[in-house]
Amino acid sequence: MNVFEKSRHVSSLLRTVAASDCISCTQERRREVLTLDVDGKSAEDILECARVYIEKDGRFFNFLKSERQSLLEREAELQRELQEAQRKKAEEEQLAREEERLVLAERRRRDLHRLEKISQHEREVIMARSIPLRRYLMQAVVPALSEGLLQVCRVMPEDPVDFLAEFLLAEAQKTANCLPTEL
Repeated sequence: MNVFEKSRHVSSLLRTVAASDCISCTQERRREVLTLDVDGKSAEDILECARVYIEKDGRFFNFLKSERQSLLEREAELQRELQEAQRKKAEEEQLAREEERLVLAERRRRDLHRLEKISQHEREVIMARSIPLRRYLMQAVVPALSEGLLQVCRVMPEDPVDFLAEFLLAEAQKTANCLPTEL
C-alpha cells in the first residue's frame, strides 16, 4: 500500500469508529437516531421526512400559536393593511385636491393676465378712437364754450344756463353759416 491508500484506509476507519461510538452512545442512553439518506433527494423531501419523524408521537403545540391566536393576528394584520390603504387613499385624494387647487390657481392667474391684456387693449383702442373726437372738441367746441362762459361772467344774467345755451346756439348758427363758404 502506498501513502495515499493508507491515508484513505485510516480515514474510513476513523469514520466508522466515530459513527459507531456515536450510535453506541445514543443507544446506551436510550435515544433514537434519525438517519436520513440525503443523496438524490430534494430539500423538501428531506424536510418532510424529518417532520414525519418528529411528529410521529403527535404534533408539538408548545411553540406554535393557537389557531385562534393566528386568526386574531391575521385579522389585526388585515386591519392594519386596511388602515394603511385608507391612509394612502386619503393622501392621494389630498394630493389630487392640492394639484387641482394649483391648476385652478394657475388658470385663474392666466385668466386675470388675459383680462388685463384685454382691458389694456380696450383702453388703447378707446384712446385711438377718441383722438379725432378730442381734436374736434379742441377746435370747435372748447373755444365756443370758453367764449360762452366768459360772456356769462361778464353779463351776469339771471339764468346763466339759458344764457349759455342761447350763446352756443348762436355760435353754432354762425359756424354753420361759415362752413359752406369755407368749403
